This record gives sequence, C-alpha cells and structure tokens, in this order.
Amino acid sequence: MSFENLEEKADLVKYFVSEIREMLDEVEPQIIAMEKDASFGRVDGEVLNTIFRLFHSLKGSASFLDLKTITSITHEAENLLDIFRRGEAFLNSRYVDLLIRTTDFIRKILDAVEKQLHDGGYENDAEQIISELRNTLSGAAAGESGDSSPGRPCEIEPEPCSSEANGVAGERLMANFVAESREILDEAERTLLALEKDPGSAELAGRAFRALHSFKGNAGFMGYGELEEVAHRAETLLEKIRDGEKNCDPVSISFLLIAVDALRDGVACLEMGGPPRVEGKNEIVEYLAKMAGEAAPQDTPSAPVTDGGLTSVQESEVPKGAPKEEPASNQQFIRVDLEKLDRSQKENKKVELVITGEETEVDKTIIEQISDPLVHLIRNAVDHGIEAPEERRRLGKPETARVNLAAKHSAGEVWIVVEDDGRGLDRSKILRRAVEKGLLPPGREESIKDEEVWRLIFEPGFSTADKVTSISGRGVGMDVVKRNIERLRGRIDIRTRPGAGTMFAIRIPLTLAIIEGMVVKVGNSRYTIPISSIKESFQPLSGQLTVAPDGQEVVRVRGELLPVVRLHELYRIPPPRFNRLEEGILIVVESDNKKCCLFVDELVGQQQIVIKGLSRYLGQVRGVSGCAILGDGDVSLILDVAGLINSLEERGQLA
Repeated sequence: MSFENLEEKADLVKYFVSEIREMLDEVEPQIIAMEKDASFGRVDGEVLNTIFRLFHSLKGSASFLDLKTITSITHEAENLLDIFRRGEAFLNSRYVDLLIRTTDFIRKILDAVEKQLHDGGYENDAEQIISELRNTLSGAAAGESGDSSPGRPCEIEPEPCSSEANGVAGERLMANFVAESREILDEAERTLLALEKDPGSAELAGRAFRALHSFKGNAGFMGYGELEEVAHRAETLLEKIRDGEKNCDPVSISFLLIAVDALRDGVACLEMGGPPRVEGKNEIVEYLAKMAGEAAPQDTPSAPVTDGGLTSVQESEVPKGAPKEEPASNQQFIRVDLEKLDRSQKENKKVELVITGEETEVDKTIIEQISDPLVHLIRNAVDHGIEAPEERRRLGKPETARVNLAAKHSAGEVWIVVEDDGRGLDRSKILRRAVEKGLLPPGREESIKDEEVWRLIFEPGFSTADKVTSISGRGVGMDVVKRNIERLRGRIDIRTRPGAGTMFAIRIPLTLAIIEGMVVKVGNSRYTIPISSIKESFQPLSGQLTVAPDGQEVVRVRGELLPVVRLHELYRIPPPRFNRLEEGILIVVESDNKKCCLFVDELVGQQQIVIKGLSRYLGQVRGVSGCAILGDGDVSLILDVAGLINSLEERGQLA
C-alpha cells in the first residue's frame, strides 16, 4: 500500500488503531467468558463466531495498511478459530489462553503502530506467537487435546436460550415467562402512552414502574441478563419520574417506549428458539441512564460525526432548558473513512469510489450497524466483482472500475446502494457451489428463480472464491451483512447483469432516522411530510381546479393534471378548517416521477425530526411510515408519500 504523504497514512492509522482497540475491548471479555465456559465443557457458538469475525476484520484492515506483522498473526489466529467454529476440533482452556495472549500481543503492537505508523521491530516476538498458533492448529486438527489436565471435550452450544432449567420443566418455565412478559409489556406500553398525555401523573408513572419491575424480576430469575439490564434502566428512570426527581418530558417517554419495544423483540426471539437478546442494548441503556441522571455505561460523542457522507447524529433532541452536556473526554472515531477507499490497490485493480447522498442523515445506532456491512460489500465488489485491468481492456471496459455508494430517503426508508460495473454474479457458479455445500438439491438448478439464486450468497460460509485472499474469502462477511441489516428490520435487494455489474440496495425502515420534515395541520391533527418528497406548495385558483368523470378532484399545475388527496378524508379526521380547495393549501409531492397534491389547512413549519416506528399492535398503516414527537409533546404521523401514490395507482386515480 502506498500513500501520497505521511499525513495521509497517519490519518488512516489513527482510525485503524482506534477501531481495533475498541474491537479488542469488546471481544476480550467474551474470550475470558469463553475460557470459563470451556472449563465446564461448553462454548457459546455465537460468541465463537463473533471472535472469529473480529480476527477476520482485523486481518483485512491490517492488510489494507500493509501492517504485515499484525496481518500474519491474525491470519493464524483466524485459522485456529475456524476449525473450532466448524466443529473440526474441540476447544479447551489452553487454546483460549493462547488467544488471550495473542490479543495482548496485538494490543502491544498497536501502541508502536500509533507512534511509528508501521508494525516493524516485533518480527521475532511475532514469529514465536505465530509458531505456537501453527503448532496448536496442527495438534487440534490432529485430534490432540492440547491440555495436559484430564477433562472432557467442549461442546459448542449454538444458542444458549434458557436459564438453568432444562427439559420439559425448562420449556414450561420459558413458555410461562413469554406469556406473562407479553401481558406485562403491553400494560407498560399502554401506561406510558397514557403518561405521555398526562406527564404529571405519579400514579401512571408508578404503574409503569411496577410493570417493568415485575418484568425485571422475572428476567433475572430466568437468567436473561440483557432483558434484565434494559428493564432495570427503564425502571430506574420511571422511579425518578414517579418520585418527582425527573421531569416527564417527551424524549424520556420516547426512549422508554423504545426500550419496551426492544424488550418485546427479545421475548419474541426467545419464543422462536433463539437467545433473548436486545438489539441496540448498549445505546438504549446508555440513553436511559443519561436521562435518569446516572453515569452512562460508556461515553459517546456529544456532537455529530460523519462517516463517508452518512451523518451520525444523536438519537434524541435536547429538551428546551436542559443543560448542555460537556464533550466526551476521549476522542472517538467512526470505523472507516470511505472517501479514501478509492485509493485501496491491494488487488492490483484500479477502482474509483463515487459517493452521493452525503446529506442523508441517520441516527448513530443505524451507522454502527451498517458500517461493517458497507465495508464487506465494498471489499467484495473489489475482490469478486471487479475484473483485473487487462481483462477490462479485453472486454472494452475502462481500465479503472467504478464503485458507487449512494444514500437517500425513499418511500419511508433509508436506501444505501453499493453498485459496481464489474462482471456481475455468475448464476451457474453460485448454483454449482450451492449443490456442493448441500444448500440446494441436485436437479433444481434450472427451476430456481434468479432472485433465489442471488440470495444464496448470504448463506453462512458460502463463497465462490477459488482462493482465500487477505481482503475477503472463507465466506465470512455476506452472512454478517444480512444479519446486521435484518437486526434493523431492513432488507437487501440484489440486481445484477452478467458482464455489466451488480447492485446491492440496503433498505432500512426510517425508525429512529433523522429527516427534514414539513409539519402541516389538518383540523386539529398534525402530519409531517418529508421535505425530500415535496416539490412545491400553493393556494390554488378556482380556474386550476376540475373534477374528473369518476369524481376525482384534479388541479392543473404548469400543464400537468394532478390528483388531489384530501388528508381529512383519507384518515377520517373531523371536518377540517377549510373545505373548499381554494381556501386551503395544496402540496405537490413526488415519488418515482409520479406526483399528486395533498390538501391541508395550513403549513406549520419545517423542522428536523427523529422518526419512531409505530407500535406493532397498529399493524401496517397505509401511507404512514412512522411517527414523531413534536416539541409540545404531541405526536405527528409521518406520511409515506410513495405509499400514498401507490394507493392512487391501485385505484386507477393516477395516470
């Protein structure tokens, strides 16, 4: 890897060291916990996978910066972990001890890298660790115990999902916990919604407190630590609201409702046979602690930071009159500076990275979940999708390939698109490898649809690579991409053309996303329309208005006839302030080059809002993508313009 100047390399190394230290801080407690479990003959398979992915990511980043010593060590550690991950050898405490010593050695090298911008000078010490890792790998693969002390081999547990109880009694306990938890969380949600309308009610705050206190006790009894921790933080905040030590503001209610939703998801995972984990636990716990005036589990930056054009912002707005927080004392960094990836030459390929949609804003939780998927997608585009320069010349393509990274808000979602102009996905190669790995029975190759073929690449361990490289390979990555996106209730769409390239479109619901919205009033209700969907607003003249033969009201705007949607009729709002179109305001909105006009009483104003998903019991509401809590505590529904326009098309009201 060559750099234009030392300043450029120093900048990248600074990000690298910060990233790896944070990753080591996260994984070392899991390694230590795994050592304890190994002594009892059991190992959490998910923890093992997490540790494996750490070393894989660390290796890729170190290789990108030509840190050869770290690359070699992590490669050998990854090889050792891989045989345990695949069940080819049993893991015991001696192997775990070697991994701990490996991470300690990497941390020691990082201190030198930070100062001298390379990892030279540690070759002899590194060779000793590498030799021990290789010898241990050979012994483990040959079936040696690797431990002089007697003991039983470790059983890899794919998913620990219950307390100490097991068998029929354990299943009965879990079923009772799930059933009771649903009732408790439903009661907590109803009470919080009532408290939102009556923030001074100590009785309502106490009722919500008691519900979460009961949930916490049940979770603790069952040994569900993550559920217990989130419930404890929510309970503490409610206790302070109940006792008058903390004001009941809309932001606090919002995060309490988010906590209840997260707990409900954790219980649902348990019911489906998985572990009762809380997605986004650290962020939820952190903000609940801050709102209760307690020390947060970890510091986070108080000011927005950017990641390759995607802006990371705080999930909550500071209420008026609240004291400003002091900046965090420790400097923090987002994982990867995407603007510099187009200088990445590791595969001797010329690639230009083009970023659009820099103004798109999402909250910090989403940024943290999608950073790894984006890195994997870009790496795979370079490694698998982009052809070598000589092959591109032979095909008549520009020698320099192009990878586009785009972000935007669309149809009530955040869209992040990674697109390359490479060779495209190879249907026959994917199918052949799927049959080899037992993912597809022989003989089905011709009948399976293209969309189903493309999704096979997200299967764990699936890879069409003929060799393992330092950038990708082993099949690690794409399954992680899918899992991280699904944790955000998102999806990935794939479009590919042989010889022309591949597009991965990540679509994430706007839950907790930040958008600029125009608040409008219809009767006594207020709605928010995303600014990105608004073309213009105006008060129509009678000469612009007409009624089609089917009764649809239309308005002529610069030669176009646009259908009018009366929001008060659509959402059954009591009579609006204005009934005649000439008296109110028409807002021209657009989605996918299709337009309509929304009829409202007045424009309240433009503001930046944090979008919260609708509660599950409401189901899917046509034309609504979420809701927002306004400054005065009222709730405003966020209109999904694409959904509204689609409904007009389905009814034949849009040409």
